[in-house]
Amino acid sequence: MSKSLFPKDPVLPQLQIAWNSDLMLEAFRKHLQPFGGANYDITNCKVERFRYRRKLRSIVLYQLEIVDKKSDVKKNIWLTGVIYPGERANRVYKKLIAVHPWSDIPDALLPFEPISYLSDLKMTVQVYPQDRYLNNLPLLITGPPPQLEKFLLDQFGKGNWKMDQCRVETVRYRPQEGVTLRYEVDSVESSTQEYQKKCFFIKVYRDEGGRKTFDLLKELYLQFSSGKSGFTTVKPLAYFEDLRALILEGAAGQSLEDIILEDNNAHAAILKSSAALAAFHQRKVDLSAHRPPEGTLSRAKKAGDFIQWALPNLRGSVEELMKKIEKEMQVISTCPTHLDMKVDHIFLGEKGLTFIDLDSFALSDPVFDAASLFVRMEMLPNLSSISQSKIKTMSEIFIEDYFSRVPYIWRKRFSVNYACAALKVALYHVQHQETKWSEQVPLIVNKAMEGLCFQK
Repeated sequence: MSKSLFPKDPVLPQLQIAWNSDLMLEAFRKHLQPFGGANYDITNCKVERFRYRRKLRSIVLYQLEIVDKKSDVKKNIWLTGVIYPGERANRVYKKLIAVHPWSDIPDALLPFEPISYLSDLKMTVQVYPQDRYLNNLPLLITGPPPQLEKFLLDQFGKGNWKMDQCRVETVRYRPQEGVTLRYEVDSVESSTQEYQKKCFFIKVYRDEGGRKTFDLLKELYLQFSSGKSGFTTVKPLAYFEDLRALILEGAAGQSLEDIILEDNNAHAAILKSSAALAAFHQRKVDLSAHRPPEGTLSRAKKAGDFIQWALPNLRGSVEELMKKIEKEMQVISTCPTHLDMKVDHIFLGEKGLTFIDLDSFALSDPVFDAASLFVRMEMLPNLSSISQSKIKTMSEIFIEDYFSRVPYIWRKRFSVNYACAALKVALYHVQHQETKWSEQVPLIVNKAMEGLCFQK
């Protein structure tokens, strides 16, 4: 991206460099020092995600492609850069260096010094898995510690199970907030030599939010696990206080996203998904979590404000869109709502359909879920070779079948929820620097303005 693409921040002028992948490639080549005998060349740099509070701070997640000078093997690593006004970043750096928080991280995972300070940018840099707010991550990044290993082996059933291998993959990383790890565990029963594989997901939190999420998911699973409605929710297994880690059973089957992209009987999968989502929304639940539609409006406003800052030429369009959203937002009776519904948050397997990643679940306007899934489906051609016409057909099949299964009055709320969901996706494009994001975001906003909805 060009150096001047974003407006300047007079308090943090160095952001014009920090958000520029090409300039940061040169900065990292200059400043990062090898760690533990490693010797790597940095061949590429990408801004993968950033968070920004004007005049206060910016947190930037970079993905570097590095090449081992000896073996010529390539791999990708994450770096997090944090910028504050004044000398705060330098004070943070000195505080971290003094306590050596990376002592539990294997040297093989750290090609460069785990913590650096780029004085020209007043930026503290941490090499993943070093994260000052996720102190327990080093204990989990290469496999389960003893207390967790015993618990995972208990999930294999009766017998004397021994762990043969545990493959660890980082599925998602949000700097200073949390990490999701995928454990693929191979285990052998000592007496019978029976061999099994199981998949677990480990969510690591910076605070006790994991406990709250565990309690919520446990309630949901107890109420939805019968499968009589054509779906279930992801099964929470435990929460380890000392690790701040939530343990989840891996959902069986294939994600709706993969099914659509591979065209693996996608039509049937879409109909199963629309039916399950409609049933999920109309299920009576006894839960305390409640997020009224005003929450959706508030998040839309925040997204709209950020988009207007990033693309000032859209200010008039976004302001007009926000006025229409505020005018059309209705007071409703709330229902179970996922609030982060995506094509990769639905899994379909032989035993049925499972909704995953319900951390944001609340009683709210369920049409927001349908609109979110619709918008995400529309975006799939940007991520793959699937045609726009095929996705258009699939999206329409999904939304028409969904509205055929819910109260008719819900259809009237699709337009406003589509607009809110579209702004959320547009914000994602900006913060993650998606390909041609500065071209895609105006298109997304225009679609919301045109009212691509089904008000029949």
